[in-house]
Amino acid sequence: MVILIAIGGVACFLAFLGVLPWLVREAEITRKARTDYRLCRGTHHVRQLQAAIARHRSATRRICRKQQDIERQRQDLSKHETSELNKALCTYIVQTRLTEVAGVGAKLKERIIATCFDGTLESLYRARAVRGVGQEKMMAINAWIRQVRNELPVKGRVGFPGRWSATCPRLFAPTCSLCTPPFLQ
Repeated sequence: MVILIAIGGVACFLAFLGVLPWLVREAEITRKARTDYRLCRGTHHVRQLQAAIARHRSATRRICRKQQDIERQRQDLSKHETSELNKALCTYIVQTRLTEVAGVGAKLKERIIATCFDGTLESLYRARAVRGVGQEKMMAINAWIRQVRNELPVKGRVGFPGRWSATCPRLFAPTCSLCTPPFLQ
């Protein structure tokens, strides 16, 4: 029995040795087929397209981020423009119309502007600290501020000196198209 097992084992070994070259040849053919497939024209184009799609996605994300940044900057500029327009309008109104208040002349107007005016009408509520402004004048100034406040929505739509330069980053630049009023273009 042992002899039969030994003979069977030798026979299997010899059969394996006969099949071994065939297995090696099959493995070699499979490896070559896979290499050929990887190098063939269609798969090469697929890889090129996949790489191009990845680059396109990356560029799209970059552009979207840049667009969001530009939109944020535009909103900031819009807020800044509104703020500058309001400041320019208030400055113009205070410079030209503060003397409409009873008891406020040119000299008192200059003292009020120098002491408490910061470009907003609300800053005139601090005019009480200016020498020469008593309780009656302060009440008159407060009434004048309310009156001017009611006119502001209308006033902001029309031109006033300093409006066009307040909207332009290059203040008073004569060559800037933003500073040129539409009726002068």
